[in-house]
Amino acid sequence: MKLSAKQQQDQIMWLRLMMPANDDKATPVKKPASGSVGRIEKVMPNKCYLSCKQIAELVNFLVSQESLMARGKRKEHYEMTRRAGHLADKNGNELSSGGFTQYYSIARIKRSSEGNVKAVVMSCRVTYRLSAEITAAIAGIDEKEASRIIYELT
Repeated sequence: MKLSAKQQQDQIMWLRLMMPANDDKATPVKKPASGSVGRIEKVMPNKCYLSCKQIAELVNFLVSQESLMARGKRKEHYEMTRRAGHLADKNGNELSSGGFTQYYSIARIKRSSEGNVKAVVMSCRVTYRLSAEITAAIAGIDEKEASRIIYELT
């Protein structure tokens, strides 16, 4: 069945209508410039970067506290540690209460495990995903030993 020229033209037009648009060649719609006029911008606090040595000192300070194992004392320990100066990095930025929580729980595990290095390494590495260097500093072992224990645990 042969189509007339008019029918062929109608068919081509119909196929073009049914084809999806080629978005690669379409120009994107420009959005109006949105400035900070009338918008309150949040002031983000500076990040606190404690060194491995500072983190190890922080955890050891918490382990040395008599009231560490008492329930509901995390906020008090945070204030006590802040006053002792263990929460500030070299730039003077302080570790937040939320960041302090993981080191507090690691200190509790270190205290309750009574010298079990594997428990401390597991808490640091598996639970909180800390680096092998920080894990070794907290556990009080060298980095190669910490890496070996991490390899055994995973």
